[in-house]
Amino acid sequence: MKIAFLSDIHGNLQALQNVMAFLRTVQADEKYFLGDAVGYLPNALEVIDLLHNNNFQCIKGNHEAMLLGEIPVKENNAEVYQLNLVADEISNSQLQFIKGWKTEMQFTLNNKQFYLTHGSPLDKLNGYIYPDSDLNILCDNEYDVIITGHTHRPFIKNCADKMFINVGSVGLPRDVGNLSSFLMYDSSTDIFEICRIGFDELTIGNGNNIH
Repeated sequence: MKIAFLSDIHGNLQALQNVMAFLRTVQADEKYFLGDAVGYLPNALEVIDLLHNNNFQCIKGNHEAMLLGEIPVKENNAEVYQLNLVADEISNSQLQFIKGWKTEMQFTLNNKQFYLTHGSPLDKLNGYIYPDSDLNILCDNEYDVIITGHTHRPFIKNCADKMFINVGSVGLPRDVGNLSSFLMYDSSTDIFEICRIGFDELTIGNGNNIH
């Protein structure tokens, strides 16, 4: 089984379309989205429809929570986020789709306990796990694989018999600015791999991979 984990699209429709073309090529069996379909870029509604129509299992990000009024929008960020424009145009069906997203998800595969959230296990919406974060403070739980987004910086690291993965960002990567980042997991080989795809063409470059 091939499983894709995406996060932080932020209205970048072209980037998502490129990633979706890749997922069709590799015949991904399951697809998870770790939040922030909206915010910053203008095609959030089309992104929401693509996620819905392609059967993604979705987790809420901080931008969805702000859109729904569950957490406040900082006044000095409101113009950049452009969530008011999304709120003005979003349909009721799209809104109901987002309202159904939870802030975390767990499942078991290959005798591993997977935990998915947008931020971190300690702060699901706004927690940050960077490549140089102290992972030891996040190890007091029963999970084997902890997968997050939010920082827009991908990595795969082991700590205390746990695997920590940040899938990076499809729409606004902050390490290599023109390369979408996402995670693929092949359950038959038990390999996790960060994948990169250029915004302008389907140039596939492998990141780090680990068993």
